[in-house]
Amino acid sequence: MTRAFLLLGDVISFVLSFALAYFLRYDLLANFFKAGPIPWSQYLNILPFIALVWIFTMALEGLYGEPFLDPLDELFYIGRATLITALLFLSFSFLYRLLSYSRAVMMLSFIVSLPILFGMRYLLRYIMWRLGISRVKILILGAGKAGRLILSKIRKYPLWGYDPVGFLDDFKVGEVVDGLPVMGKLNDVEKFVSEHKIGSVIIALPSLPKEKLLPVARRCERLGIPVKVIPDIYGLSSASARLEEVEGLFLIEVRRNLIKGWNAYVKRIFDLLISIPSLVLLSPLFLVIAILIKLDSPGPVFYVAERLGVGGETFPCFKFRSMYVNADEILEEYLEKNPNAREEWEKYAKLREYDPRVTRIGKYLRKWSLDELPQLWNVLRGDMSIVGPRPYLPREREKIGEYFDVILEVKPGITGLWQISGRNLTTFEERLRLDTYYIQNWSLWLDIKIILRTFLVVLMRKGAY
Repeated sequence: MTRAFLLLGDVISFVLSFALAYFLRYDLLANFFKAGPIPWSQYLNILPFIALVWIFTMALEGLYGEPFLDPLDELFYIGRATLITALLFLSFSFLYRLLSYSRAVMMLSFIVSLPILFGMRYLLRYIMWRLGISRVKILILGAGKAGRLILSKIRKYPLWGYDPVGFLDDFKVGEVVDGLPVMGKLNDVEKFVSEHKIGSVIIALPSLPKEKLLPVARRCERLGIPVKVIPDIYGLSSASARLEEVEGLFLIEVRRNLIKGWNAYVKRIFDLLISIPSLVLLSPLFLVIAILIKLDSPGPVFYVAERLGVGGETFPCFKFRSMYVNADEILEEYLEKNPNAREEWEKYAKLREYDPRVTRIGKYLRKWSLDELPQLWNVLRGDMSIVGPRPYLPREREKIGEYFDVILEVKPGITGLWQISGRNLTTFEERLRLDTYYIQNWSLWLDIKIILRTFLVVLMRKGAY
C-alpha cells in the first residue's frame, strides 16, 4: 500500500510541477521572454510520456522499493532520476522536434519538481504514520549489538513505517533491551509472528552459525513474510558492496572507494571551495570570539595542539582556546578526587557532565562547535579536510591499534561520521569503526551528507561537551 501511495503522490507532484512551471513562465516571469504563451492543451500530448519515463527512472533508482532509505539519499536519487528524465526528454525533442512547447516551461518543471516530489513523499509518509496506515510490525531476532543498532535506525526514521514489537533471543528472555521486551527464544518465532501479526522479521545475529540460522530463516519464509538478514561481513566496505549470484552461489563483491588518486584531487578541490569562502565570511565572527576569549580568562586566543595526520605525522591543529591555560593540572587533580570521572575519561576521552578545565566562554564555544572554526586554516594549509576521520592525539597512537594503517592514510577532518553519530556520546572504539567505514566508502555525496547533518547536530547541540 505504501508503494501505491508514493506512486500516486509522485504523479500528483509531476502534474503540480508542470502547472507551477507554466505559471512561472507565462505569468510571473513573462516579461523576461519574448515568445507568447503556448496553450496548456499542447503540453497534454507529451506529459503522459514524460510521466512514464520519470516514474520508470525513479523505479530504477529504487524509490519504490523497501523503505530502508536515508532521507538525504532519497533526495539524491530523486534528483538523479529527474536529471536522467530531463536529459532523455531534451535529447528526444532535439532529435525529433515533434512538439511545439516552451523549453523554459520544461526546464522549470524539472527544477521545481525536486522539492515538490521530496516534500510530497515526506507529507504522505507523515500522514500514513499518523493514521497508522501501512505500518509494518517488525520482530527482531537477536538482542545483541546488531539488534540494538537496527532498532536505533528504525526509531531514528519513524516515517519508514516500521513498528518494532520486540526481540527474540535465546539468552535474554524476559529482559528489556533499549525499551523493547525480549519476548522469547528463536524457536518461538512462528508463535510470535502469528500472535502479533508480524509483517517482517529482521535476523540480527551475524555470529549465529548457519546450522541455526537457516532453520529460523526458513520458518519465517514459510509464514510468507519478508525476512532480512544482517550478514557477518563486519569490517568490510559495505556501502559499495554488491551481491552477485552464480547458480545458487551468492558472492559479495566488496569495493573499497579509498580517498586516493583522482578521488584525492576531487576532495582537495571540494575542501578549497568551502574553506576559502568560509574564512572570508567568518572573519568578523573570528574577531568577536577572540575578544570574548581575552576578556574571559588570561591566555592566548588560539589553542594549538599536535594531532596525527597522514602517515602518523603530526601537525599543529588550531582551535579557539576553550580551557584554562593550566588545564592538564586541573584535570589530573579532578580525576584523582573523582574515580567515576576517571572511568568516564578513560572510556570516552571526554568529561560529559562537568569539565573543570573549560572556561565560561569555552562552554558556549564547545556547545556550538565554534572552537573548531580555526581548523578551516588547517584545511587551507592542507593538513586537514572538511570531512574526514577524527584528528587523533599523538598519545592515542597505541589505542588506535589495528585501525592505524587505514585511518592515518588520509587527512583528518573538521567533521565526520563520528560527529553526526553521537559526537562525544560514542566510545573510542566506535569512533575508530566509523572512521574506517568512512575511508573505505568515501564519495563526494557522502561528504555533502555529513556536512548537512553536521549543521543539524550542531543546531540540536547533541553530544557536544
